[in-house]
Amino acid sequence: EDAGCAWLGLPRPAATLPRPARWVASGTMGWEEAGAAAVLRTGPLGFRPSQCDLLHLSLRDGACWVIRDGGTGSYDPPSPAWFALWGAAAHNAPVFDETDPMPRIGRFLLARWPRLAARDDGAALRDARGNRVTRRVFVAGRTWTIEDRVAGRFRRVAWHWRLCPGRWQRSAAGLVSPLAHLSVGADAPLGLDLVAGEESPAYGALRAAPVLRVTAAAPVTWMRLRILLPGAAAGSMPPASSGGDG
Repeated sequence: EDAGCAWLGLPRPAATLPRPARWVASGTMGWEEAGAAAVLRTGPLGFRPSQCDLLHLSLRDGACWVIRDGGTGSYDPPSPAWFALWGAAAHNAPVFDETDPMPRIGRFLLARWPRLAARDDGAALRDARGNRVTRRVFVAGRTWTIEDRVAGRFRRVAWHWRLCPGRWQRSAAGLVSPLAHLSVGADAPLGLDLVAGEESPAYGALRAAPVLRVTAAAPVTWMRLRILLPGAAAGSMPPASSGGDG
């Protein structure tokens, strides 16, 4: 029995509390369906961030984080590789002109915080340079779709989708593996590369990890990543958005 509950005369609660399929917490938003779950970093910022991870999304299927964060690494970095884990390119969100949206002015301090606003199915961001992103998340069974609408005075934009280590192979529209099938679309020509990255599975540890890098040049206005988890219906597709970039 739990000592605190016993002292208060309360029954011990269940080990696992029920959670709704859609939830919103302080600075995050989540979805859960058909054995998979996603978490989106939405803000708004109430305390100083230590990493450029706004609008980062992670997707877990069972116990496996298929789309994932790069991890912390170490706050006492022995090499520049640790600093790379803290930047925007180490998170699953757009990076404009290869520049972090928040310049680092100290080991634990970032400046020029973006403005964020929650949406019913995601969140919107505007950085200090005027670049804008509206990220929406759709789920239908075992099919997940992440759609980004982008706008601003940028030249190029890149997404770095950090993947679970596994047997990933290039396909005509993205990547395939036993873990998931990924396909990418946009309203502009895309560059798709499977590159070698790094992740920190535990504090002070570093290992290789695959990254799907997607690049596009202006005037691209939207990019859509479709993720089919094992068992997804091949023809399933959540409704695509239309209209402005928010």
